[in-house]
Amino acid sequence: MPKIRIIATPPGQAPEEIRKSWVGLEMETLGQVPADAVLCGAVDGRPSEVNNNGFRVTASEALRVLEAAAPKAARWWQERSVLRDGSAAELVFKKDVCLLL
Repeated sequence: MPKIRIIATPPGQAPEEIRKSWVGLEMETLGQVPADAVLCGAVDGRPSEVNNNGFRVTASEALRVLEAAAPKAARWWQERSVLRDGSAAELVFKKDVCLLL
């Protein structure tokens, strides 16, 4: 399965400090989402187009990688996002902040 490396702070609903924690991390990707896909924000669950055309990653893989590098940021996601109730099976990182490995 291909991997991505986050090379810049991803856009999104989390505070900038938390989003910066993704930079430098590598994780397996499930591929790209179409540019016209309807996605939901990972914090409030409402429709968002911020990461259209981005790379899909399973939420469990993303949190596993984040936990190893930045436990405080991983806790933030577990406590304050749609990940806390298991409703987000995937996270999407904007194509512009990723390097496909």
